[in-house]
Amino acid sequence: MITTIYKCDRCEKTQENGNQFWTISITVLHYGSNQSFTSSDKFIQVCRECLEILGIHRQERPLDERPPAPSIEDLIKEIISRCKED
Repeated sequence: MITTIYKCDRCEKTQENGNQFWTISITVLHYGSNQSFTSSDKFIQVCRECLEILGIHRQERPLDERPPAPSIEDLIKEIISRCKED
């Protein structure tokens, strides 16, 4: 029997199914004079709680219970810093 365990790249919590698990990626596009280049190799996989902490998908909650929304620059920096080099 094969068991797949999903581990969050941000908090390192594990879960047994991928229903509440997301891949967050950064895509870079460069359009040169004669050619174009696309790179989407920077990504992390996170659980639902971390997805909300990063401010990407938030549940409706009273304002005093919500964590502050990070800036887009902070999100990109965190994703890149957590990407595993191959």
